[in-house]
Amino acid sequence: MNWLSKLTVTPLLWACGLLLVAVAGLGVRVHMLGATADAAEAATEAAAARAAQHVAERDAWKHAAQASASAAGKWEAAFRNVQQLLRDSQAEARRLDEAGQAALSAAREREAEANRALASWTQRYADQVRVGDCAAALNAVQQACPAFGGY
Repeated sequence: MNWLSKLTVTPLLWACGLLLVAVAGLGVRVHMLGATADAAEAATEAAAARAAQHVAERDAWKHAAQASASAAGKWEAAFRNVQQLLRDSQAEARRLDEAGQAALSAAREREAEANRALASWTQRYADQVRVGDCAAALNAVQQACPAFGGY
């Protein structure tokens, strides 16, 4: 039986030993794959957290951009309003300048007419003072009412 046990038991022991080594190797492999899976899950969670952070940051920038766009729209409307007020004011200034020029021209014409009338009256007075009857009448009026004197 010795040789039968050598033929069956020894190879079975070697087979069991090899199987034990294979099971141990597979156990190490499973443990390594588990560690790799844990690392991959941790990396996935970290990536998801970073993605959530980036999404939050993007949403914050979008909100800031919308607020800026809204403010820009309000400033554009205010600027258009100020531009319209400027155009209206410039038109009013032109109108007032033209009216002022017309008033100055009319005043100069009235001044020239008054100066002509004064010159005419002054000339007539100077001419009449030389006439004897008129000079005597003027002296009589001045003696009767001194307020009329000095002309």
